[in-house]
Amino acid sequence: MNAKAMEGLKKRKYGLLAALLTACAAVVIFSLSGRLIGGGYTFIRGDLTGQFVPFIRQFLNSLFGPEDLDYSFYISMGASTMAVYAYNCLSPFNLVYLLIVDGNLASVVVMVGKLSLAAYTFQWFSRTILKNNTISSVAFSMAYALCGYTVTYYHNIMFLDSVYMLPVIMGLVVLFVKEGKWRALTAAYAYLFLVNFYIAYMVGFFSFILLLAMMAAEYGRSWKRYAVTGVRFAGLVILAALMDAIFLMPAAYALLWNGAPDASVFDDLRLMLWDLYGNLFLGQMQTLEGIFPMIYCGVIVVYLVPLFFMDGHYGRKEKTVCAVLLGFLIICSIWLPGYIFLHCFDAPDSNGYRFGFLYSFLLTAVCCAQWSRVGSVRPQKLTVIAVINVILYYLIYLWQKRNLEESYQSMSVLGWELNILFIFLLLVLMRYAQRGEGTKKKAERLLVVLMTLELIVNGFFCVTRAGYLPGDHKVIYNNWMDSVEETLRTIRKEDDGIYRIRYHNAVAQDQSMQFDYMDIPYFSTIENWRLRDTLGLLGYSVSPRGVLNTGGTPVTEMLFAQRYIVMAKDPWEMDTAVQTLYKNETALGLGYMVREELRDIILQENAMENLNLVLQGMTGEDIVCMIPYTGDIRLESENMVFGMTAEETYALYRKDETEASAHLIYRIESDSLYPSYAYFSQEISIKDTSMPVLYGGYGLGTYLTAPAILPMERSADGDNITIFMGEGISSEGWYRNHYFAYYDPAALQDAYEVLKEHQFLISERRGSRIRGTVEAVEGRTLLFTSIPYDKGWRIYVDGTEAKTEALINGAFLGTELTPGIHAIEMVYQSRLNTVSAWISAAACAVFLLTVLTAKDGWKMKIKTDAKEENTNQEKNDINKNNDK
Repeated sequence: MNAKAMEGLKKRKYGLLAALLTACAAVVIFSLSGRLIGGGYTFIRGDLTGQFVPFIRQFLNSLFGPEDLDYSFYISMGASTMAVYAYNCLSPFNLVYLLIVDGNLASVVVMVGKLSLAAYTFQWFSRTILKNNTISSVAFSMAYALCGYTVTYYHNIMFLDSVYMLPVIMGLVVLFVKEGKWRALTAAYAYLFLVNFYIAYMVGFFSFILLLAMMAAEYGRSWKRYAVTGVRFAGLVILAALMDAIFLMPAAYALLWNGAPDASVFDDLRLMLWDLYGNLFLGQMQTLEGIFPMIYCGVIVVYLVPLFFMDGHYGRKEKTVCAVLLGFLIICSIWLPGYIFLHCFDAPDSNGYRFGFLYSFLLTAVCCAQWSRVGSVRPQKLTVIAVINVILYYLIYLWQKRNLEESYQSMSVLGWELNILFIFLLLVLMRYAQRGEGTKKKAERLLVVLMTLELIVNGFFCVTRAGYLPGDHKVIYNNWMDSVEETLRTIRKEDDGIYRIRYHNAVAQDQSMQFDYMDIPYFSTIENWRLRDTLGLLGYSVSPRGVLNTGGTPVTEMLFAQRYIVMAKDPWEMDTAVQTLYKNETALGLGYMVREELRDIILQENAMENLNLVLQGMTGEDIVCMIPYTGDIRLESENMVFGMTAEETYALYRKDETEASAHLIYRIESDSLYPSYAYFSQEISIKDTSMPVLYGGYGLGTYLTAPAILPMERSADGDNITIFMGEGISSEGWYRNHYFAYYDPAALQDAYEVLKEHQFLISERRGSRIRGTVEAVEGRTLLFTSIPYDKGWRIYVDGTEAKTEALINGAFLGTELTPGIHAIEMVYQSRLNTVSAWISAAACAVFLLTVLTAKDGWKMKIKTDAKEENTNQEKNDINKNNDK
């Protein structure tokens, strides 16, 4: 190794050490908490289970298989695939899932890799911007990488890309303002926008606030420099976005076209300033509703941040920049418009304060800069700070105990004791560092050890309190994923057509490789999502953010080409996943001819009646598959009060709060010929985030906030369905209108016989291009497809482009034909794909050209202007002295 390489390695040794120690600490945290080595709990939880891992697998299948990148029938019935990929799948780290088949292990590697990279990039920021390239920077780099945000939110692995990019972006913004360097900042923004546009928005705007503060601190009253730097910054940001246009533009179009409202109405953040202060300590846990931001990044923050603002060594510029950034974050935390603005104009209903890592970065950076000054602090001041923090922690704990529900209390006596321990140890360490330069170096090494221990303790508490599933469920999940792929392989060997597969009792009922998943409703508040609304009105379990897999019936299985049905064991049993495959002999194809009366149907509140309306509109016959139940309904309850309030709203109350559970059972008369189904209206409000669960036959269940048609369980006392409030579930809830019906399979067979005669016979499918033939006859001239309506679809009839229509509440694609046999070609292309690809190519060419040829003349001009200003200022000072 030559001398230059050795010098570079020596300069980066602390960054490499920070990355290595972070990886080791992360493994220890997840091993101690039972998620990794020898543990009894699964690493995969939350969105990793139901969102990222399946989406990434689907993305890789599209990338290296026959599927198109811009469309897939396996995501949301085939809706807005590009937006899903742009949000979930474009990080290069996701290639690990291609190399490691086991989703749990691959997720471990990805998470640890991103955390390690976050430690490395923060150390780069420390040595480049803060000029701290000592062993102490390792401790603070680990504190940022293993802050409370990352060890609590790690299952949102896409968020972590922005965590490791934040130090890079912030450092490059500083260099841009001071030295005019722009190339690396442009590339960094382009990469950030690509890996996840949602969190990238937070980082981008936070870095813009830094830009404004830095310009104010550096440029004084030089308006020319403001203008030049502002224009250059806007230009590089636009160039970075244009380089990603190939993904961003189709994703933005899909989000706007398929907008949906948020899951809940935000009118009160319930956050106070002392809540922010309290979350600086270790052992805090983000609650499900996110009323406290997770900003812990080491207890040392409560020492060094106050000292920074009191230290006369730092000038007004440095303190102003930090104060502006901190003030901006506080405003966005306690002021609702600011909160929604920094969430990309979204109001997330869970895991709130997704910008918490911005706090951690700022506070850790201040500490990293201030540590070098710890030797100049009076010992008495350190002791006073320690005592004040111990007292304030306990006072806030008492306030939470008195004013907050237990689930929202983030402090405890144990937490107070642990924080006292680390506050005392840090006090001793800083006093030891004040003895001299030699002891300070030893103290810095001890600081790395102490903060590593503290971060592991905090990580253990955060992980163990996050509601993970037992390790046996990891086995279930992995076995289930393996059996899913084996089931798909088995089907493909015998049937290479286009169809959908319905899963009952999947481990996660919203897997992307099933019927659908909640892709588009993220971050959109413009209009209702037609597909989601329509499926909800047809009995599927829907939420304001997506459509789940519960609620399908034999009717929808026929209409939506669900040719295969997989029955799985109850996923919450401690057993390996077992799946049984059934072929649905009454499933129609992807398209078929229906009567024009389908255009005239108006869906009502009762989903089971809507199924009848759709069949009647398609066939033109009086077919009733779901026979309304008009008999008596018997109610049985245990520890639950049931009653009707205004406007036919039904209220549920727990009689005794001390009892572990409560339930309400609906019973109707059994019919020996027909199975029965139940449906509860969508208009539901639950007081708590922990909702009652609706249970029916076959072990199927759904939350009451996302009601669905469910089969009822048959017993000697009649058919029944249960509303269950388990331990810790809300003590009260409200819903509107319940409906019961019997399913008549003979009527469905009649409908099938009518519709099967004139199906769209597909002869070829390549990616998002479908060819085939269909025969239209008098009275059946409307081609209906179960493809979600999207303006990107083009339908060609006998070589001529036909007008597309949005059918059944505007949700599904169709077109009008004339009687006769027609050659049909359907082609999908996002309306912005071609133009965005050309824009990206042009932007990349411009960037590469400027990188190779630019001489940074404007940078030298800025420096010259600054030099001239300094010279003029010196002349003015001399003249003033002469006058005196």
